[in-house]
Amino acid sequence: MDRLAFSRLCSLLQDLGGLTNSKYVNVQEKVAMFFSILAHHTKNRSIKFQCKRSGQTVSKHFHSVLKLHSLFLVQPERVAEDSKDPRWQNFKGCLDALDGTYIDVHVLAVDQARYRNRKGQTSVNVLGIL
Repeated sequence: MDRLAFSRLCSLLQDLGGLTNSKYVNVQEKVAMFFSILAHHTKNRSIKFQCKRSGQTVSKHFHSVLKLHSLFLVQPERVAEDSKDPRWQNFKGCLDALDGTYIDVHVLAVDQARYRNRKGQTSVNVLGIL
């Protein structure tokens, strides 16, 4: 994320979400800790040492940003029953479709080459409909 986008997000969280500077931690640092935990799948302990804050402070500010997720969360809408779009005609009443789920399978030795994925395992790509 570039600096301009980051500063715009911080100002949106301040204006719309009511996120404020605390006595020792400003909004930018709160959002940076939040994204660092999410993007790098790090623990509070790691962020605690990087930002030189206590674990309680990191956790408190992580959750203060996390509770604002409803501002940017888009709720899915069901496909209308009278939808004329040909891409959705078989999915009436469904919320969403997930693609890219690999399920390991056991197949005959002669068919294994067809089912081998890029990691060398035999699997099938499954389309899941919600």
